[in-house]
Amino acid sequence: MSEYLRHEAERHANTLQGSASDCEKRQAWHKLSEICLCQTILFNRRRSGEVSKMTVEEYSKNKLTNDDGELDGCLTKLEKDLCRYFYRTEIIAKRGRIAAVLFPRQVKENIDLLVRSRNSLTNCFNSKYLFPTISASSHIRGTDVLRSIAIDCGAEHPERLRSTKLRKHIATMTQLFNLSENELDILA
Repeated sequence: MSEYLRHEAERHANTLQGSASDCEKRQAWHKLSEICLCQTILFNRRRSGEVSKMTVEEYSKNKLTNDDGELDGCLTKLEKDLCRYFYRTEIIAKRGRIAAVLFPRQVKENIDLLVRSRNSLTNCFNSKYLFPTISASSHIRGTDVLRSIAIDCGAEHPERLRSTKLRKHIATMTQLFNLSENELDILA
């Protein structure tokens, strides 16, 4: 699924930046928006509704993880190096809690392309959502996107690729790795 998303994201980003017709660019814009939403949900193992509701304003506050050196005391050299490759923003999660969302460089570049081109290609310029629907009145539903992409990518068991099951998977894996308190804090 990840390879499929990477390939489709590249294809639609090239269409957006190429000499395609406006109609083709609009279709590519909406498809790339769905792909970036799916990649963000998968990478972060977050509730799909939390990521779906991310606003342009929240996203615009992204920065390189640990850019301010706040975590330097508790990170290893490898962890500090990894922090240079992921951008981080904060969203309002379940029960009003603040939750971090990480973006790998390529996903961030594609989202930046979407933000730059949204005014000229879509009627979403006044939508507050980072991943707006075609009508721009609401946000794309992450559960619907995960479901359709799980089928489109040809996964053997597409029904297993849902945000709830992915969150349970990461919880199980952290138990199997028997992480220390500090390692669990870093993972969180």
